[in-house]
Amino acid sequence: MLFSPTIKHLELKVDKAAEAAAIRMVAQAAQPMLSSLQTLFIDDQAVSSRSNLPESVLFWTLACLQSLHVVHQTTITSAIIKSLVTIPNLQVLKLSVKQVPNVATSDRTAGFLRLRDLSLSGTLGDVTNFLTATTPPNLESLVIDVPNVGEGNSHTARAKGSLDDLYATLPPSLLRLRMTLTVPPNTEVYHFPERGELLAPLRALLGLRSISFAFDNAGFHLSDAHLRALEDAWPELVEFEIRSRERWNMIWYYREGHSVQPKEVPHTHPTLKTLAAFAERHPRLERLVVPSIDLDALPDIASVPFLGHGLRHIGVSTLEAGVPLLDHAHALSRLFPRLDVADARRVVLGGRDVVLGERDVVFGGRDGNLEEREGELRLLLAAMQVGRELACWPGADAAEYQTGVQLFGAACGIVAATHILPIRRGPGIQF
Repeated sequence: MLFSPTIKHLELKVDKAAEAAAIRMVAQAAQPMLSSLQTLFIDDQAVSSRSNLPESVLFWTLACLQSLHVVHQTTITSAIIKSLVTIPNLQVLKLSVKQVPNVATSDRTAGFLRLRDLSLSGTLGDVTNFLTATTPPNLESLVIDVPNVGEGNSHTARAKGSLDDLYATLPPSLLRLRMTLTVPPNTEVYHFPERGELLAPLRALLGLRSISFAFDNAGFHLSDAHLRALEDAWPELVEFEIRSRERWNMIWYYREGHSVQPKEVPHTHPTLKTLAAFAERHPRLERLVVPSIDLDALPDIASVPFLGHGLRHIGVSTLEAGVPLLDHAHALSRLFPRLDVADARRVVLGGRDVVLGERDVVFGGRDGNLEEREGELRLLLAAMQVGRELACWPGADAAEYQTGVQLFGAACGIVAATHILPIRRGPGIQF
């Protein structure tokens, strides 16, 4: 009954301590059922921990699959590629790849005609080789996770070369691109400088609706000029996210027994005016996340228009410590009145120890921690939003009004307690 041929969906996990003979016995008994599977999720830790073991399930031979998710790292051969691409109804594929061969153009096997959703994890070289060998013609969504961008000072140069090759494989049908690039902790240079080369080649993909890059343990600074240069790209864009999670907001060089002072990275941050122009040129934009913004280029609030844009989420990876954010929140609230700040409201009503935001940042510290500043901005945006609601509640009952007052006062109170500094006002720039 366990291996009934009527089973269409299977989740299989193999413990790393499982004996090879037991794995083979179960795999052989399950073979009649495997051949008719439509959905397979497999995590074979025995293969991951013992390199001499073969795959427990030859997933690339299952011709009825529509969705395949292989968690463990798989050594990809030319034979596996040729078999995978010919699965006729495969629509969703998630693989962690290694040792992918560099297949010559003349040896490519046409296929993956129905594949729409592809997720790959591995080195940039392996991911690029897989895409080059398979070239799915109708792909709509591509997720790439590179857990080790490279070692040593030349990792960014190697990454740039691989990205150029990877971009050359992307089909015009692509709608969603998400990449996570992680620099290993023992790498000396944490900054990823190729900001222009990263985004400019994607302009050729006119139908892109979602673009997301995350840099873990690495700095990436999207300049004001680079963001302005993208205002006329991707007219259907709904999500644009460039997030940087670096250990420091500067390059740090260190060798055992010798260290030098941090070296600042020269760049100009996007201004609020540029964010507004980018959103205005993308009327369908709902999510906008940038690595940083220029906190010195603070506009005269009276000059900031009520843009009325439908943006629902705005995020900033790094906000300079020691700079009050009240006026910046005021300007953003005027530009984007429909921001979803429900998480900030829950923090206010639930107490300071409630998790705020997608990065699991707990708000409530007093040290100006960079990771907490985005939470502070969202609390201020929530206060601005509630303030507008209070002004429009002449007929609200006492309970509704009291809740609004509590949200507004508590949000401002938490921020004031965390960051007691006079408000710094910029020279004033006109929109």
